[in-house]
Amino acid sequence: MQKSLYSTTVLHYADVVKCRLKEVAELRTGFSFRGRIERDPAGSVNVLQMKDFDETKRILPEMMVRVSGQGIDERQFLRAGDVVFQSRGQTNFAAVVPQRMPPTILAAPMILIRCEEARLDPSFAAWALNEASERGDLASLAAGTSVKIISKSSLEDFEVPVPPLHVQREIATVVHLAQQEEALAIDIAHRRKFVVSQILMQKANRG
Repeated sequence: MQKSLYSTTVLHYADVVKCRLKEVAELRTGFSFRGRIERDPAGSVNVLQMKDFDETKRILPEMMVRVSGQGIDERQFLRAGDVVFQSRGQTNFAAVVPQRMPPTILAAPMILIRCEEARLDPSFAAWALNEASERGDLASLAAGTSVKIISKSSLEDFEVPVPPLHVQREIATVVHLAQQEEALAIDIAHRRKFVVSQILMQKANRG
């Protein structure tokens, strides 16, 4: 469904334009810790890292490490609607920061993308980057030998399609529904696996 939307609605839409990402968004690198991230259960700030996503690329706040907020400028906190980009590794993807997030900073090497929402819808931007990643369009941006990484400057110059805002929002709505459907399917599969496991364990214990 998403690939069909990309090819028929985005690429062939009469008013679509191509923009470098930095022309419609501000990009920042994540916060660089000087050493290992020290967990502080009494801390006031969460740290979003590459591990804190589920199978559908949704952020999992309950998985984030909490740290002391001392020395962290509030201007570095993520905002609802920010797009975060996984820049390291074989799989690159983008996700949108949801509403009602606790005070959270993004850890390097992830990249923060803050869209000009009058021109670029965040959910559409995340989807467009994920589509580009699946098609292999981002592969040429990655540098490194053993571990591939996409730099902020390379991502800034990456061209994204920008159709009219109402088209972006229509696509974002469909994508959101598709993601919800995928999440439900995964949840059902996990629950089914658990139930089957319990039944088999009961049979095994009965001999």
